Amino acid sequence: MKLLKVCTVTLFATCLATGCKFGSKTTADHEMALSKNQEVHLCLTDKTNSFDPRLTRGMPSGNIVRLLFTGLTYVDENGKVFPGIAQNIHISPDMKTYTFTLRECTWSNGDQVKAQDFEYAWKTSLNPEMKSPMAYMLFAIKGAKGLFEGSVMQDEMGCKATDDKTLVVTLENPTPYFLQLTATPAYFPVNKAWVQANPDFKEGDTETCVSNGPFKIAKFTPANSLELVKNELYWGKEMVKLNKVTFSLLDDHQALASFQKGELDWVGAPLSILGPEGINTLKQSGQFRSNPAAGTQFMRVNVDKAPLNSLKFRKALLLAIDSQAIVTTIMQGGQSPAIGFVPPVLGVQQKSYFIPHDVEGARRTLEEALIEMAMSRNDPPTITLSYISSERAQKIAETLQQNWKDAFNLQVNLEGSVATSFYDKIFSKDYDLAMGSWFADFFDPMSFLSVFQYKENGTNNTGWENPDYTRLLEQSNLEVDTQKRLAFLQQAEEILMTDLPLLPIFHFSFTHGKNDLLQDYKLSPMGYIDLEDAYIMETPQKEEA
Repeated sequence: MKLLKVCTVTLFATCLATGCKFGSKTTADHEMALSKNQEVHLCLTDKTNSFDPRLTRGMPSGNIVRLLFTGLTYVDENGKVFPGIAQNIHISPDMKTYTFTLRECTWSNGDQVKAQDFEYAWKTSLNPEMKSPMAYMLFAIKGAKGLFEGSVMQDEMGCKATDDKTLVVTLENPTPYFLQLTATPAYFPVNKAWVQANPDFKEGDTETCVSNGPFKIAKFTPANSLELVKNELYWGKEMVKLNKVTFSLLDDHQALASFQKGELDWVGAPLSILGPEGINTLKQSGQFRSNPAAGTQFMRVNVDKAPLNSLKFRKALLLAIDSQAIVTTIMQGGQSPAIGFVPPVLGVQQKSYFIPHDVEGARRTLEEALIEMAMSRNDPPTITLSYISSERAQKIAETLQQNWKDAFNLQVNLEGSVATSFYDKIFSKDYDLAMGSWFADFFDPMSFLSVFQYKENGTNNTGWENPDYTRLLEQSNLEVDTQKRLAFLQQAEEILMTDLPLLPIFHFSFTHGKNDLLQDYKLSPMGYIDLEDAYIMETPQKEEA
């Protein structure tokens, strides 16, 4: 449970006006027979890229960072906003200035958490040399985009620690979801003094780090395991029942085998991949679970590289994809064929922007593309599809490869690699097509649409930018009327799905297995497991699947 104090009346009024939920988080009383061993064993299928919240990319790393750090606000699994490090929040009448008053809390090394730690983290994230993949999420703050681009000085950015306990943030425009943004890793603080004394921290080379969340690092063995222990200096430590959270680096088969032996308390999404074999095994044992997910599997397209610089070529590839076969034969966990980039659960669009698996339409469109590129249909170009290696990703890639071969005899090379190498290729745009996924960081369509708002976004990496798309998203931030704002977002996604810098495949669900003794965890549609209230029971409790 988050220990809460009353926020200003202005905040509640604003939340009512914008649709933002803000409340008091409580935990029901339990007749708890707690296990003496309050330890949870989890797994990862690839090593984390960094413990630095400024560099977090991907769901596994994001989950670890959320156990280690906490921000100004907290969002629960229902999208409800609560105060975190911010004890009080005051919002100006024009909804552009937020004054955060920090509660008394310390870092895991005993240092006081200061407003200057937030200011330092945000401003260094906007240094292009940091290569923060989520820096664009700070662009809501006045001058942040200019600082990132080099046209604004640091002291001109709308973020200022006026004293150790007060952080004043000025936005470019009213941003209805700003208090959801402040709950994401992009807005987490770092201990300024410690980070400056430990420059290897941002590279992920340090074996420990100073954190301010419910857990801290006890032991880190790269490419093997990570042990987190309860942070006794955490401001809400009284509510943390787990003493240790251990992550082991395992492949998909090892993870499933370990779960079946009782060595893991969780297998599958969002920390690892549960393949068809694992899904069938868990269904037979009655341990299979599927939760709604605000996520989409898609392919980024390098639009600066021929032949993918042809819009008609990109559209032909999309129309030839048999997404239904992928979710039915490979995923098997309640996923649905993609209707666009934004998942339907976020409420932008409920009908598809394109006809799925329209093979005849795909062939006609490819013919037009080849004519425009002065290419022969008897000698179509060869492209490469890159992806992070896993059994499931390999099967999806092979299905796509076969779809395109069947539709127009297109030769597609498959290139699987470990996550670090894959992201290096994406960031440097050294790819043709790159398969990946995106999950909402906050419960709003902008969590998806802002990914491609600017070409220089660390998450875009396609070379695509459309001024009309950017303008519509900016207009949506100015609009407080819910329906009018939705109209702007719908128009923006239509542009995205017309220009196709990405090819959507399917919308996710979280398929996993869980130890029945693990109770009071929270799994959000954004893919984050909250273990702050979690505990291990001595005896099983029945739970609805």
